[in-house]
Amino acid sequence: MARDVERSHPSQRSSRRARALAGLVAVLATTIPLPGAAQPPAAELRLLAQTPVVGPPSPLRLTVAATNTGAVPLEDLVVSLWIYNPARSRSAYHQGLTGEPPTEPLLVRPFRQAAPLASGETRELTLERRIRELESRGENALYPVKVQLESGGVAVAALRTVVVFIDERPLVPLNVSFVFVLDAPVRLRPDGALIDTALEEELAEGGRLETLVSALEEVPARATIAVSPLLLETLAGMADGYRLVDEEGARDVPPEGPGAAAAGAMLERVRALARSPAIEVLALPYASPSIPTLVRSGLAADLEQQLQAGREGLEATLGAPLQTGILYPPGSEITSDALDALPPEIHTLVLDAETLPPPQDLVLSPPPTARLGSSHQAAVPDPDLASYLEPAEDPRLSAQLAIGELSALYFEEPSVLRGAVVLIDEETAPAPAFLVPLLRAIAEPPPRTEWLRPTKVSSLVAAVPPDGRRRLAPQDPHVYSPDFVQDLRDGREAIDQYASMTGEGATLPAHLATLLLLAESRDHAGSEADARAFITAVRSSLAQEFDKIDPPSGSSVTLTSHGGVIPVTMRNATGYDVRVRVTLRSPRLEFLEGGTREVVLSSEAHALTFPVRAQTTGRFPVRILVDTPSGRRITESQIVVRSTAYNRVALLVTIGAALFLAAWWGRRFLRRPTP
Repeated sequence: MARDVERSHPSQRSSRRARALAGLVAVLATTIPLPGAAQPPAAELRLLAQTPVVGPPSPLRLTVAATNTGAVPLEDLVVSLWIYNPARSRSAYHQGLTGEPPTEPLLVRPFRQAAPLASGETRELTLERRIRELESRGENALYPVKVQLESGGVAVAALRTVVVFIDERPLVPLNVSFVFVLDAPVRLRPDGALIDTALEEELAEGGRLETLVSALEEVPARATIAVSPLLLETLAGMADGYRLVDEEGARDVPPEGPGAAAAGAMLERVRALARSPAIEVLALPYASPSIPTLVRSGLAADLEQQLQAGREGLEATLGAPLQTGILYPPGSEITSDALDALPPEIHTLVLDAETLPPPQDLVLSPPPTARLGSSHQAAVPDPDLASYLEPAEDPRLSAQLAIGELSALYFEEPSVLRGAVVLIDEETAPAPAFLVPLLRAIAEPPPRTEWLRPTKVSSLVAAVPPDGRRRLAPQDPHVYSPDFVQDLRDGREAIDQYASMTGEGATLPAHLATLLLLAESRDHAGSEADARAFITAVRSSLAQEFDKIDPPSGSSVTLTSHGGVIPVTMRNATGYDVRVRVTLRSPRLEFLEGGTREVVLSSEAHALTFPVRAQTTGRFPVRILVDTPSGRRITESQIVVRSTAYNRVALLVTIGAALFLAAWWGRRFLRRPTP
């Protein structure tokens, strides 16, 4: 299934070694044309089933599909089984897959077919034989195998595989740790609507999530799952019905719709896996952000919030314990500065071989663990083994070759405690025909052949100590623009201010904080415009809530005496109690009990009174300021106060002036003395 381009690893998830093996399985079913025959080739072989491990007295059973791709029937058919001497090294094993092995054939056994193969016909051909030649050797070994289709004595097609023969039960099995990343592109709008069908495709038959979960259900092996809390939260929302808005328009899926039913079923299946004692659970950061992007953008505090929200969300959804000391960083993206920013309780990282490549001077295969920096260690897959996870035309053959790869690794040092990691990350979509046989060969081996032991990644790193320090591959993570970072910080501060007025029971602050975490998702790494939609939604939601808190405006109050009371009626239309700080300001009033009140406003009108003393007469404005308890301005308004009281000083001056005038005029009526 096509993957979202925006979620691809910055290194494009390909190394020189992995690229060399990525197309290996495609050439293993070699087609050999008949002499003089025109192209296309005359026949093709494809593996349908194979006994993964053989031991006395178990026979080898191998079934292939033979297809005549030519224009003429293939007659006088013979299928030959070629088993070569053991491959004693991984290089010899690889050579035997791409061409003739460096060792001589140990036996060649023909199986004659009675009927010809008509043009265009496909037929299943089964080879079954107890291989006494291997039993007589009495050793555990890895044998290259060729299945060759011949017509009239001429080879027309060949398929190369491998047989693992275990004669005696190994004393020290190879620990194999499967890590399944249960994450998916969750492309959401701020209102919760899906913007593409990627998640629906992951849940459908053959989809990546469906394949991984089904394989773990069918083969209950010990394994580790790294789970996205956002994915499970989205599945829970989809189960109740959801809206999809994409380029084809909008559609609503009811709870009984197939997409909603698949989401609900997947959620319950993941919960069941998490409760299994064979499974350990790692929590991804909530919105699967790029950890280096957060750190290099100056948002290390947001990383801690992402990690905490991831753990808390997963515990609440799954109801199962988490392995908190181990982290799979989304996309396997990590840098030295990001490593230093991780909380101290995280001591182990699961990384891919691209992020933490093995040293170049190794004689044997790289160990599955390595020291990382001064205080961390890492669990890392073998790069050659990882190449088999790539999509292949013959997935069953690819699974058998992966088993052979593990066996080749084991046979390097069969008496030494070693291990291997198989990381199926968010970019890897193995076919069911690959994953189930691989798991079954390791988790359900025949008696006396347990040379591979499935284990949780925590047990692997505890059993196989790091052998040397590795260097992280250079990465160039995306860095957010300064404006985007500031908008994130402003949004988070606004949420904190709003939370200070709503109390612990309010749910909106947590929802808005989640929207900011979603803005940091790797799904939006290629477009800050998409990420800003979540910040805009936070601002809009807060503005709507603040607008519901209404102080009086445009009214007037008359003070008929020197002192008085100004009444203020606050209205709260939010539907829940809010705590606010109301302040009155005017240079012409003295507020006898202070000009600020911190009150809890219920959904009804709330009356406040402010005793005042007028400093002057006349009409003058009074500002009403409404703030959160933490000091953020919510709204403000203005009323008018009219004071008709006389000023005391002015009154005394007036009285004095009146007395003076009276005395002055009274002198006219006094008799003046006669000269």
